[in-house]
Amino acid sequence: MLQIPYEYLTEPTYFKFLEELCQDRNDVAFCVINLKDASLGWRIAEYCAEQLANLAIKPSKIIIDDFTEANDADLLERMISNIEKLGIARENILYIHGGEDSATPGWITYPTFYREFNLLRLSQYLTNRIPWNQRSKIFVSLARRPNWFRVAITEELIKRNCIAHGLVSCGSDPDSFELQFWKDLWVTNPEYKSQFPFLLDGTVGGGEELFKESAYLTDAFVNLVSETSNDRHPDYEAKFADWTGPRPNSAHHWHRMFITEKTLKPYAMHQLPVFNTVKGHVKNLRDMGIDVFDDIVDHSYDDVDHPIERVQVVGAEIERLCNLGVDYFKQLNLDARFETARNRFMEQEKIKLAKFEQVLTDFVRK
Repeated sequence: MLQIPYEYLTEPTYFKFLEELCQDRNDVAFCVINLKDASLGWRIAEYCAEQLANLAIKPSKIIIDDFTEANDADLLERMISNIEKLGIARENILYIHGGEDSATPGWITYPTFYREFNLLRLSQYLTNRIPWNQRSKIFVSLARRPNWFRVAITEELIKRNCIAHGLVSCGSDPDSFELQFWKDLWVTNPEYKSQFPFLLDGTVGGGEELFKESAYLTDAFVNLVSETSNDRHPDYEAKFADWTGPRPNSAHHWHRMFITEKTLKPYAMHQLPVFNTVKGHVKNLRDMGIDVFDDIVDHSYDDVDHPIERVQVVGAEIERLCNLGVDYFKQLNLDARFETARNRFMEQEKIKLAKFEQVLTDFVRK
C-alpha cells in the first residue's frame, strides 16, 4: 500500500486491518487528511491531489482518511474532482469519514466515537457520578467553543430564567475567553453580552477536559448536548460581510449529522438527553434502538427545519423540564435504561465496524 506521510492524532483501530488487506498492493494509496499539518489549513479539497501527484508510483485506487471529521459535501466533491483530474476514476476513490450519513456512493462511516465509553473521557463517569436521588440541578449545558447555536441556546436559557436551575458553560476554551469578539457576532441581545462567557471551573482547553475532575457535572438530571454539528447560521455571510478582523474559531463547525462523545456523554453520566444539533439527530438514535426517553423528554425540536427556531424549541423544552422541579426527577428510576442504552451503543459500534470492514474489503479487492 502506498502511504502519503502523515501523523495521526489517534491512530484508528482499523489501520492494522487495512495494512493486512493492502499487503503488497502498490496500486492502492492511503491519504490522511492531516489536520495536524498547519500548512494544510482548510485546503482539504486540494491536499490529497497534491500529495498523490508527488507519489513515484501512480495508484489506481485511493482511500482517503478523515475519520474524526464530518466535512461538508461540497468540499468533498471538490476534493474528489481534483483527484479525478489525475486519472483516478471516481469509483476508485473511497472516503472514510466520521459523520452518520453513508448513503453517498464512495463514502463510508467509521464509528469513531462509539468506543468512548471505554476511554478516559467517558469511562470516569461509569464509576464516579453523583447518585440520581442526590442530585440538585435540573440540567447541565457544556459549550466550550461558543459556536452560534451554543450561544443561542445559552441566550434561551437566560431569557427563560433557567440558568439558576443548571450547570452552564459557554465560551470556556482559552482562545474564546481571551479573544471575546465572538460575542459581537453571536450574542443577539445586547443586555446579555456582559454575562458571557459562562465558566464552571475556569477555562478548559480541548485536551484538558480529559484530566479534570468532573464528577460534579453529574449533579443534574438532564444533559443539554450541544453537538459538534448544526446548520450554518442563516445570516452567516451577512455577519462576515463587513468583518475585518480574524474569524473566531467558533465560526467553524460541522454541518452534517455527527455522533461524537457529546452524544454518548448523557448515557455515561446517567442524564436525560436533549440535543442542540441538526434536524434528525434524535430520529437517527431511535432508528439504532437507542432509548431517548420519549416518555419524559419532548424531542419535537428534532423535526424543526429552521435552525434558529429549532434552538428556540430546545430552549422551551429545557424550560418545561425545569418547571417539573427536582422532586419530580428524584422519584424516577432510570439506571437500568441508561445501561441498556449504553450497551446498545456498543452493539452499534460492532455493527458499524463490520459494515465498514466489508466495504473496505470489497473496495480493495474489486
